[in-house]
Amino acid sequence: MAVFTLPHSNHRTAYLFIREDTLAFMESHRNYFHDIGRIPQRMVYDNMRVAVKVRRLWTKDDKEPTDALLYMSSFYGFDFRFCNARSGNEKGNVEESVKFVRRYVFSVRDEFASLEEAQTYLNAGCAKLNVQGNSPATVNIVSLAREDFDAMRPWTDDIACFQKVEREVTNYATISVDRANYSVPDAFTLDTVSVRIYTNKIEILDTNGKVIAKHDKVGRGDWSIKLEHYLHTLRYKPGALKNAEALRQAPEGIRRVFSGAFSDNPKDFVELLIFAKERNIVYNDIVEGLQQLKRIPCAQCHTPTDGRQAAAGGRPKGSCHDQHPAGWKSHRGER
Repeated sequence: MAVFTLPHSNHRTAYLFIREDTLAFMESHRNYFHDIGRIPQRMVYDNMRVAVKVRRLWTKDDKEPTDALLYMSSFYGFDFRFCNARSGNEKGNVEESVKFVRRYVFSVRDEFASLEEAQTYLNAGCAKLNVQGNSPATVNIVSLAREDFDAMRPWTDDIACFQKVEREVTNYATISVDRANYSVPDAFTLDTVSVRIYTNKIEILDTNGKVIAKHDKVGRGDWSIKLEHYLHTLRYKPGALKNAEALRQAPEGIRRVFSGAFSDNPKDFVELLIFAKERNIVYNDIVEGLQQLKRIPCAQCHTPTDGRQAAAGGRPKGSCHDQHPAGWKSHRGER
């Protein structure tokens, strides 16, 4: 967790990352400056390895900034200094803020479905923390923070902080990054693509620089497979869909649509996804559309339509539609 604190007001902002490395160090600064819309005049750092290089000269520690810190300082135009070793009076706002934010925000809840969910929860906790005083020194935290922001220079642009590499797409329409595997649209099989590696995500680009896929980072040996990347292949081999890893990793709502309405007709399901992709229809819209179909009543007897069969394009089961075939045709015409 990266925590930024303004000593005058004790205004705190925090960001979560899956690892502590140079990319996380740079992204945390980019996110912070972007979010507050300001650039501090000076940044004070503890002796973290991503910020300072220590050389032993005689009996004293000679500290040098890392290349990443120099790059950010030049881009954003801020000065910096490092805390001295064994000087607790210098580290109160630096070290204690991490402990305080972690204890204040995550003492009630510490399990989340994703890093994004945890970050949203952390943002809400910091926002609450920054409007209430927790000590006599922070009673007027809102007005003091306003003074801090007024003393800073305006933010103008984001720094680029990613690693760019090239990868060849395999026969399975995947690439490997840091020993993890990510899917690519199957139209790019055996092509060479560029990859922007961020701390928590990757972006895959074609030869024209267009982003063709985005993934959240996964652990080494894991797979991140997206169903929409294999629609061209599944159109010709729909029978492979039922046991496909791409379906297993698809959102729960889409899996329910398949199992509830298309398990016996996977080809129609693939055609539905292709239809939706061509028109920029998201998965949530498909799930909601199925729910709406279930609520459409028969015009002759006011019985709800079996939306699962309607979405599949087949004849719905039940005595209502057996008795009123004309009513079923009207349902199909409205879908």
